Parts: sequence; structure tokens; C-alpha cells
Amino acid sequence: MSAAALRMRYEIVGKVRFVSSRDLSRIWERTLRRVNVPVAYSQGFTPRPRLSFGLALPTCAASSAEYVDARLVESSEVRDESVAQSLGAAVDAALPDGLAVHAAAYVDASGSSLQEAVTSVTWELSGFEQSSGQLSACADEALAADELPLERERKGAVTVDDIRPLIIDLAVDATPRDRSASSAPRVTADIASVGRSLRPAELARAVFGVDDAASVHIHRVAQWTDGPHGRSELLPPPEHARSMSPC
Repeated sequence: MSAAALRMRYEIVGKVRFVSSRDLSRIWERTLRRVNVPVAYSQGFTPRPRLSFGLALPTCAASSAEYVDARLVESSEVRDESVAQSLGAAVDAALPDGLAVHAAAYVDASGSSLQEAVTSVTWELSGFEQSSGQLSACADEALAADELPLERERKGAVTVDDIRPLIIDLAVDATPRDRSASSAPRVTADIASVGRSLRPAELARAVFGVDDAASVHIHRVAQWTDGPHGRSELLPPPEHARSMSPC
């Protein structure tokens, strides 16, 4: 039987958004060890758990669609999906506040890595000063444009890139999520992730004229892969996932 990995889709919100990627990796290592997940280790003088993460999340951004693959020790036992879900639930219960596992499943460890599998990402941006009408006008103008130049600094040199091919879709919604939520407009952006990616802060600056990207709240809501049946999420969340506050 080929080596398997336990793939988990998880949420990151609250203060844990500010930890570094290295510290987040250590949180996962300690949690998996505490729950006794049979994670495989690397070889050498300092063996480390064989964990791989998906696309990097911008600092301070929240997400309900993060992924981690934990490669498991090789075994001939049957990989039953109910066992994967039980492991995911146990890991969820052991994670600190701000992290929550939404789904878990076994995947082939020899398949494409998470970063290779993801072809597009859906972001939700909020906190704009403009009205929903102004945002919609900006979105329509960007989608209708043949080119959308953006200045970027790379290795000390300023380059101009056309980011229009990276923008799959933009939509503006001012409908409150629930009765307690405000009616502040939100922008949902589908962005291609193949090649040099487009950061949400860059999108806010290029399309909506936001000078201070820190004022925009960024939330990743989906990571997509292209398959024989079209675009799909790597692991769809259950209908009633345990979720915390959006920030």
C-alpha cells in the first residue's frame, strides 16, 4: 500500500494570526504528538515530523481554508475515512484557541504537494472606506480592462507586472451575514495562484485604490484545484463546521 498522509483543512482566526509560520509549524508538531498521530519523521541527526503546508497566508490574515498534510508511517492497515475524521476531531480538540480543524481525510503521500495542487484562491476583503457602489464600479472596470499594470519591487528593482490575467472574478456584497453583522461591503476575489501570485493587499491597491493595505481585513475562504470534473476545493468543509469569530 502506498504511503498515506492525513490532510486537514483548518481555520486560523484571532490572535494566532500574528504568529510566524515557524511558530505555527511548531504548534502543529506539538499537537500531533500530543494526540499520538502516527506521523513519519525525516532522517538525519535532527529528525522532524514530515509536515507540509499549503500556500503561505499573509501576516495578520484570517482563513477558513488552510491545509496541512501530515505524512504517516507506512502501514498495511486499511485507511478508513472514519478513522481520518476521528483523528481530525482529536486534533481539533487539542489545538489552541484560534485554530480549528474543519475536515480531515487520507490522501496519497506521493501525489502533488499542496502548493502544486492549488490553482486558484478565493479571498474575502472588507474594511473599505468606499461604498458598495464605488467598489462595484472599480471591480467592473478591472474586469473589463485588457491590462492592469502594477508596480512591484523585486530584489531592489521596481518592475511593472500585468496582473489582469491573475484576476478570475471580483464580486461586491453589502448583505449582512446575520442580524448582528454590519452592512459594510465585502469584496470576494477569485485569484489564480499559478506562477507569481497576486497578494490581496496588492489587489486592494491596484483595483480599489487602497493606500494603506493594513486597513483592509483579509480572509481566505477557499483554495481550489483543477480536476477532471472541473474546479473543486481540496477538502470541502462540512456543513456545520466549528467556527470562531472572523477576526
